[in-house]
Amino acid sequence: MSRTIDIPSAAGPIPAELTAAPGTAPSPLLLAVPSVYGVTDGFKQTIDRYAARGFHVIAADPFWRTHPGALANDRRTEARA
Repeated sequence: MSRTIDIPSAAGPIPAELTAAPGTAPSPLLLAVPSVYGVTDGFKQTIDRYAARGFHVIAADPFWRTHPGALANDRRTEARA
């Protein structure tokens, strides 16, 4: 299961989701980049599935400065470039 962490940066903490592979053995790390909708519940389920397969996964919110948090599907106009 993923948990929210903060990644320190000069501009302030960057929110990210982290999942850890089960067990204590060293595991490969995946850096997952979410869609324009951000780190949604569905995206968290996806990274949890990778963790269940033995990966550590981190997914930072690339839009944390302008639109922190996930965008709902009904906010498509805000997601357009």
